[in-house]
Amino acid sequence: MGLPGCASFDSAAVLAPLSGVLYYLAASLDLMLREPDGILLLSPQHGVLAALFMTTRAERWWLIAAAVVPAHLLASWSTALPWWQLAWQALFSCGLATGVAMTLRLWLGQRNPFDSLREFSVYIVVAVIAGPALLTIFSPAVAPALLSGALDLAVDRWQKEAVASSLAMLTWGSCTYLALLPQPGWLQRRTPAQYAEALTIAIALYVCFRLTFVSEAENHAALYLFFIPLLWQSVRFGVDAAAMAVTLIATLAAAADRIPHSVRLHDAPQAAAIDLQTFLGVMTLIAIVIAIVVDERRRVAKAASESDARYRAIVDSQTDFVCRSLPDTTLTFANAAICRYFGMQREQVIGTQWLQFVPEETRAELRQALSRATPENPTFMLKHPVQLPDGRTGWQEWVNTAIFDAQQRLVEFQGTGRDITALAQAEQALQKTDERLALMAQAAGDVIYEWDIARGELWSSSGDERSEGTPSVRHLSMESWGCCIHPSDRERVARDCRQALRGTAGTWESEYLYTGRDGDAPRWVRHRAYIIRDASGLAVRMIGAITDRSDRKNLEEANRTLERFARLAMLGQITASIAHEMNQPLGAIRYNAEAGLLFLNRGRYDKHEFQEIFDDICRDNRRATDLIGRLRELLHDHELRLDSVDMNDIINDVIKLLRIEVRQRHVHIDTECAELPTVLGDHGRLQQVLLNLILNGMDAMAALPETRRRIAIRTARVGATRIQVQVVDRGSGIDPATLPKIFDSFFTSKDHGMGLGLAIARSIVEAHGGRIWAKNNADGMGATLAFEIDSLGANVMLSSSGSSDRYGARLN
Repeated sequence: MGLPGCASFDSAAVLAPLSGVLYYLAASLDLMLREPDGILLLSPQHGVLAALFMTTRAERWWLIAAAVVPAHLLASWSTALPWWQLAWQALFSCGLATGVAMTLRLWLGQRNPFDSLREFSVYIVVAVIAGPALLTIFSPAVAPALLSGALDLAVDRWQKEAVASSLAMLTWGSCTYLALLPQPGWLQRRTPAQYAEALTIAIALYVCFRLTFVSEAENHAALYLFFIPLLWQSVRFGVDAAAMAVTLIATLAAAADRIPHSVRLHDAPQAAAIDLQTFLGVMTLIAIVIAIVVDERRRVAKAASESDARYRAIVDSQTDFVCRSLPDTTLTFANAAICRYFGMQREQVIGTQWLQFVPEETRAELRQALSRATPENPTFMLKHPVQLPDGRTGWQEWVNTAIFDAQQRLVEFQGTGRDITALAQAEQALQKTDERLALMAQAAGDVIYEWDIARGELWSSSGDERSEGTPSVRHLSMESWGCCIHPSDRERVARDCRQALRGTAGTWESEYLYTGRDGDAPRWVRHRAYIIRDASGLAVRMIGAITDRSDRKNLEEANRTLERFARLAMLGQITASIAHEMNQPLGAIRYNAEAGLLFLNRGRYDKHEFQEIFDDICRDNRRATDLIGRLRELLHDHELRLDSVDMNDIINDVIKLLRIEVRQRHVHIDTECAELPTVLGDHGRLQQVLLNLILNGMDAMAALPETRRRIAIRTARVGATRIQVQVVDRGSGIDPATLPKIFDSFFTSKDHGMGLGLAIARSIVEAHGGRIWAKNNADGMGATLAFEIDSLGANVMLSSSGSSDRYGARLN
C-alpha cells in the first residue's frame, strides 16, 4: 500500500480480489439505492474505489482496475444495459477514482488526509468538490446527452451524478480509507465502559433514524436529532467512528422508501433529494471536522504529555540539580537529584523554601543576589553552602534565570545546579597549601613562582620584599623582570632565558645579581626553572624558584681565600726546592752567557761553540719557563678546567718540585707507574692533590730514622676507565679514631697545620668525579692515601660557571 504499514495488501494475490469484492459490494449497493423510485442519492462505488487507489502504490493501480471492470460487469449485468455501456461505467469509475487519488498524492504525498484540518481541506477540495464536478462530464449518463446537444438533460444528469459522487467521496470514501489503514490493537485498546458507551450512541442513532425516516409523524426538528449522538461519537471515539456513523446514516437514508419531511415531496421530489443530500453532507462535514479537531487536540495533548514525561524522565535522570521556585524561593519543581541529595521525598521538597536549606548567616546575602535580577540581566550565578541532613555542610553552585511576565513582574526562578562540595574542599585545601608553600618558601628564603608566558601573568609566593609571605599575582614581561637584575648581568640573563624559551630545553638555570625594583643592595641569587611547552613545542609556562645565595657566595669566596692561603703555605714548605729548581737553569744561563762574553773578549770564537752556548741558554730558559708555569698553575685561582693530561707526567713534575725538599728531609721516593691512559682533568689541581699527599707523608715520617723515610707512589688502572694513584709512607700510621676525620676541613693532628690540605685534596678529587680515602698499611707501618678518577671525565662536577660564563647560566 502507499502508506506505511499497509504492505499486507501490496501483493497481487490479495490486492486484486480485495478490490474486486469491495467494488462489487459497493456497485450492488448503488443499484439497490436507485430502486424503486430511481432517485440517485449516493454512489458508494466511487468512494470505495477512490479509497482503494489512495491506499495503494501507483504502480499497483492496474491491478485494481483489472479487478474493477469484471466486478462492475458482474454487479450490473442484471440491468440489461449493453456491455459497452457497462464497461464505460466501470472505466468512468476508475477514471474518477484515479484522478482524485493522483491529485491527492501530488498535494499530500503520503500524509493522511484526516490527520488535520489542513489535509482534510485538501481532501474536500479535490475529492468532494473538484473531482466529481470536473470528471462527471465523462459519465456514460452525461456525455451522450452532451454530445447529442440535449444540454438541459446533460446538466440535470451531471447534477445528480456529481452530487451523488461527492456525497459518496465524503462518506464511503472517508470510511473505507480509514478502515484500510492499519490500526493494530484498536479493539484491544477499548475498555468495557467504552464499548457500553458506543452501544448507547448506536441506540441513540437508531432512535433518531426511526423518528426521521420511519415514523409517519411530521416533525421537522427530528432531522437535527442526529447531531447529538454524532457529536458525542466524534468527541469520544474520533474520526474513524464518526466516518463510519455518518456513512451508515447516509446509506440508510438513501435506502429509505421516502424522503422525510420535505415540503417539495409531491411537487419536486428531485429537489427534496437535493435537500437531503445537502443535509447529509453538512452533517458529515460537521461530524468529521469535529472529530479531526478533537483527535488533533488529543494528539497534541498526548505529545505534550509524552514530552513532559520525557522531560521529567531526562531531568530526573540527571545528576545535576534542576528546580523552579517562586520569588519567595518556594520550590514548585525539584528533580530527583535534589530529593536524593537532601534525602527527602518530592512531596516534601515541593512547597518548601529552598533558603531553609542554607545556613542562616548566608540567607541575607542570597536574598540580595536574587533581588538584583532584572529583565535585562535575568541570568546569574550563585555559590553557597547548604546544611545536609547528617549535619555536614555542603556546597552548591547554581545558574539561575529569572522569568518575568509581560508587565515585567517577576514570576519565578528556574535554575540548574551541581554539588561542588569536593571542589570547595579542594579549593580550601589548595588555599591552605598555597599558604603553607608561601610560608615554607619565606622560611627557606626562596621565591617560588609560576609565569603564564602567553598572558604575561606571574604568580609568586612573595613579592620583591623578602618579608612578604602571602602569594601575589601580577603581570610580568621579560623587560619588567630584567629591571630587577643588576645591569652587569641583565643582558646575559635575558639572552640566555630567551634562548631557552625559543629552543627545546626543558629546564633553565642561572646565577646573577638581583637588585629588586626599588634599587636594594645587590644580592646573589640562583634561578632554577622548569619550562612547560604545548604540543607544538612553544613555551607557555615557566615554574621555578629563586634562591638567595649571597651567604653561600660569601662562604665560597672565604673558602677560596683559605684555599689560596693553604696553597701559599704549602709552597712555603717547598721554597727551598723551588729556589733550587729556579737556580739551576738561571745559573746555567749565567755561566753560558759569561762563556760567550769570554770568547768575544778574546777576539776569536768558533761559530759551532756559540751555537752550543745559545742552545744551552734556550734549553735552560725553557726549564725556567716550565717551572714558572707549574708554579702559576698551583697559585692561580681559577675554576676547574679540564684538559687531557698524563697522570705519570704530573707525578714526575711534582717530584721535580720536591727534589730539594726531599733531599733536605732525607726522604727517598720510589715510583711504580703503570701505563695509563690520558685523564680528563685540571693539571694544576691534580698537582696540588699529589703535593698535599706527599707532603703529608713526609710530615708523618719526620720523627723516624732517615733510613726508614721512604715514600712509594704507585699508579694503576682499575677497571676499564678508572685510574688509581697511591701515596704510601712508612710512618707511624693514622690513629683509627681520627681516620674518618682527616679529610675534614680544619682538622689536623700537627702543631703547625691549618687542617686544609687534605680537605682541599678531597674537594678537588670529588670535583673530578672521583673519590679519595686513607688507610693504615696492613703490616702496621705507615699509611696509604689514595684516590681514583675516571679517565673519561665521567661525573665531573663543573663549577657554577657551567658551559657559558663565570656566572653559571646552564641549559639542560
